Amino acid sequence: MISLNGTFESTDFLAAIPDAPGPDFSTATGQGILPIDEFEFSITSDSVGSKRFQFTSSDLNEKNIAYAVVDTATGEVVNSGGINPSSRIVLDNNFAEFIVPSSALSAGRTYRLVLTALEGGTGTLGALDFGDELGDESFAYQLSSPDSFNTFSRINYSRIQRAAANDIASFSGSLNRNDNFLVGLFGSEPVYAADQARVTFTDIDPDFDTSEIIIRSTITANADVFNTTGQNGQGAPAFALKNARTGEIIQFSNNTPGGSNVTFVATSPSTASITLTINGGDVGEFLDDGIIVTGLNPFFNQNNTDSFRSFNYAFTVEAAGQRIIIDELDRSTQIVDTSGLAPLTLDGTSAQLAYVAYYGRPGDPAGLEFWNGVLGDAGISYSPKSGDVLEGDALTAYNAIVNDFGNSTEAQSIFGNLMGNAMINQIYQFSFSRNADATGLAFWSEQLDNGSVTLASAALEIALGAEGTDIQTLNNRIQSANIFTNALDTTARRAAYSGIDAEVAGRGFLADSGTGVATVVDANSVILNLL
Repeated sequence: MISLNGTFESTDFLAAIPDAPGPDFSTATGQGILPIDEFEFSITSDSVGSKRFQFTSSDLNEKNIAYAVVDTATGEVVNSGGINPSSRIVLDNNFAEFIVPSSALSAGRTYRLVLTALEGGTGTLGALDFGDELGDESFAYQLSSPDSFNTFSRINYSRIQRAAANDIASFSGSLNRNDNFLVGLFGSEPVYAADQARVTFTDIDPDFDTSEIIIRSTITANADVFNTTGQNGQGAPAFALKNARTGEIIQFSNNTPGGSNVTFVATSPSTASITLTINGGDVGEFLDDGIIVTGLNPFFNQNNTDSFRSFNYAFTVEAAGQRIIIDELDRSTQIVDTSGLAPLTLDGTSAQLAYVAYYGRPGDPAGLEFWNGVLGDAGISYSPKSGDVLEGDALTAYNAIVNDFGNSTEAQSIFGNLMGNAMINQIYQFSFSRNADATGLAFWSEQLDNGSVTLASAALEIALGAEGTDIQTLNNRIQSANIFTNALDTTARRAAYSGIDAEVAGRGFLADSGTGVATVVDANSVILNLL
């Protein structure tokens, strides 16, 4: 079970959107940024089975997500979806999901999940619009799964400066099996080992002409790197220059059979070189944001561990009168806890938690907006499991939501005739879809008896005190509630979700979702019955 937040940004590891399957530079000229987020997971015999991933984002509603799952040992794309018309994954009411079937996964293996987002929905796909300046806009999302994993990790990238010099700067590296992945998100299309560096400039010569930038690259490898085609007919190693803000391909090397553009020229049986130049008329703005240099190795293999061919490369950037800085994207792995997640937090985005904990139902859009505003304006970020202490405006906002929810007519109708253990069990059912265990009953009974928790605050404190799998269950129920609230997207629907019958229907919706996540279809079914 996992639940984590992410963002797609223009500074992510980037690819270009191709006009045809596979990241073939020769078909990608003029296309835009395809930001990539990556995760790795492993499974054992205890966690074998299909994996359902839920993707939630208000920033990406009605946009398209795409994914590929790659066996890290063989380079095989075992499952993918989201780009072909028959497998589009479009966010509806801020939600989408995809399932990696059990037939694609095996115990004892590690898999890379490559995730991206695109404009277009069911229409023509295109690049996300990141605004006029690099870093202007990002697209936030939540990725979760109710299924079990042995390990689950987020792949992070950071920029490390590798060179800084006037007029000319150099950088070297290698493309090997342990590198980053660049995946053709088209089922059987290939996996490439990929490196990426960003070259930026400080204009110390006001008369500098961008067309004077020259990038020279040299590859050192065994002769078969240049004489053997890679997987699926792809050719020798390739490099491309991209506009760092727009993702546009400025120039590329093309070594695919029958290709054109600039090619590597062999200088010996084990070396080859290429010269790429910048046309200032095409990308006059790139001086502000820089150039991305991407290298691809098409020899990742094709289910044949002996077929991989690694090679070393070096490139120099020549720009007379400029200060040249070269940063490399460095990869690191961050393990996500799959058994116990981060404690719940009450803040300006989590008022839905109060609706679930106190009423066992989704909030209405107006009420949710109001309470998120109250909490957000107060700047509250309260997680008792993390040792947070309330004071000032945050304490005032906490007392306001506790008093309003805990002493409401609806809360009194639910809890008014319940005492002691019965009340605690009802709160557990709302938040965790189960009765309290003996330890939980004893603890919360003591908290109520000694005054540490009041009757009005009990539901909120129990929810915020969730541990282990209860955290995942409550996150799932909040996600289900958000799906329902987002489905109240017309005046008629919002008006229908009012009154005792609507409250009962909302509680039934969450009760039926159990410990998992409901679907938009489930929400629409309940709402249509209220109309």
